[in-house]
Amino acid sequence: MVTDIEYALMAGHAYRSTRNEINWIPAPKGWTPYFPVPDPTTASAFPVTGGFEAVAFTNGSEIVIAYAGTNFSDVSGDWMANFGLGAGTGSVQLNQAVDYYLAVKAAAPAGTKITLTGHSLGGGLAALVGVFFGVEAHTFDQAPFAQSARWTGNSYNVATALRQHLAGLTETATRNELLGRLDSFIAQRDAAGAGGGIPNANLITNISVQGEVLDGSLSNYFRIGRTVQSLGHGETTLSGTDLHSIALLSAFKLNNGFRQVTYQLTDLLAMVFDTSLFAYTTDKSNTTNTNLLEHLIRHQAGNAPLPDGGTLAADKMLDRFTADLGTLAATPGFAGSGTLTDALIAFAMQGYYSGPNATNAQKQLYTQVGGGIHLDRADIAANLGDIKGYSRYFQDFLATLPETERTLIDQKLAGLLDWYLAGTQLNATAGSESAFMLGAGATDNLTGSSQNDLLVGLGGDDILAGGGGD
Repeated sequence: MVTDIEYALMAGHAYRSTRNEINWIPAPKGWTPYFPVPDPTTASAFPVTGGFEAVAFTNGSEIVIAYAGTNFSDVSGDWMANFGLGAGTGSVQLNQAVDYYLAVKAAAPAGTKITLTGHSLGGGLAALVGVFFGVEAHTFDQAPFAQSARWTGNSYNVATALRQHLAGLTETATRNELLGRLDSFIAQRDAAGAGGGIPNANLITNISVQGEVLDGSLSNYFRIGRTVQSLGHGETTLSGTDLHSIALLSAFKLNNGFRQVTYQLTDLLAMVFDTSLFAYTTDKSNTTNTNLLEHLIRHQAGNAPLPDGGTLAADKMLDRFTADLGTLAATPGFAGSGTLTDALIAFAMQGYYSGPNATNAQKQLYTQVGGGIHLDRADIAANLGDIKGYSRYFQDFLATLPETERTLIDQKLAGLLDWYLAGTQLNATAGSESAFMLGAGATDNLTGSSQNDLLVGLGGDDILAGGGGD
């Protein structure tokens, strides 16, 4: 049985032609993508117009067809399809979605189970193909195309126009089977009339992210089937368009803890989409920088294509990133938001994006110690000045400290790698490396290493012991 996570990855992988391979969401392990359109390898067998894109997957016994969603810059193709199918006037993309299903089904061994998936526009196409031909469709942030499947009282409608299109195709065996299924759909729908609903809608499911742009915000436009999961998350300033991301949805499904921690670290989602940090366009023109969410998913799932022709090994990166965020959120004083919390979120982003141990499946960045967070700053970057979270957030935090402490920290910090940062209070003993130990202004108990350390209590009845160094 295909899992929701596998369907989500396949729906994401369908976005191929509009992205460079560095931003492809990987096919799930055990599934092989084939027959991608548009693609040079299939251009003669299946020419594509109007922005349509799809890919099929097989695990040897089952087939899944994934339809790609909206390319926001494609006004004449994808947006025209959205408008036409939402309004119930049809689209050339629906014809091509049916043609593609027919081609895959005709080539498949007899009896092979075929199911459908897709995100956004692709989810809407999957839902329509599903109800017209009685096929399971598992969709994500599905576009609201119910009007294209409803009874309208007009003998010429999307379904009857599609029947006319099918009847003109030359492949007869599978075509005739599909015509029979479509005729059955039309007969059931018309017999039920205006109040009868959409036949086969029970075969369609949807999973969406709460607040995404199609999540019930469009009056008089409705999805097909039932929403089986609405993925909630913490407060955010993100737009519905940002939340309408198959990468975000896939990350939430791959690790539910990642979704849950957004309730506690309330700046997290906005930071994930911040282009001054590690959010990059997934447009095909970007050939150098993988977007953060795609980066985490590729390393979590593995099986992602590399420029040298190989594939990326799975290294549990999303799990490790989430575990570090969970450690941060569980440490008193760090939940919520604030410049120090945001600095540590940004440090974790960079550590897993480009840090020296990012691909080590056994390596995490943060440990909770004595009421604070311990980290090796070298796991983020070799040079302090290269750490985005330092210049963006940590210096803002330092600006809130008394001038004497701030000046001392600025002078010494670049040479200190072993960091201990208090939440509400810190009771910690440094290891063998030069340490930076920062209290919280309460009763902190800080013991340095045998090296040259910097211990800052920030007021209160602190105990500061320098160890064997200065």
